[in-house]
Amino acid sequence: MSLYLLKLSIHATPGAKRTEAAGDYAGALRVRLGAPPVDGKANAALLEWATQAFGVSKAESS
Repeated sequence: MSLYLLKLSIHATPGAKRTEAAGDYAGALRVRLGAPPVDGKANAALLEWATQAFGVSKAESS
């Protein structure tokens, strides 16, 4: 099993129409989240997006 580490600065903006990468924001990857910043919904949306975008399972992302 190979282990890789990716450390990435992300500027997340909750409450967008859809979840998507949106370019650069002050040296960080800007990600718009289609979830509100309530009850951990935005954090869950960010993890879901990241696991799909980088091709890892949720277990590997923690």
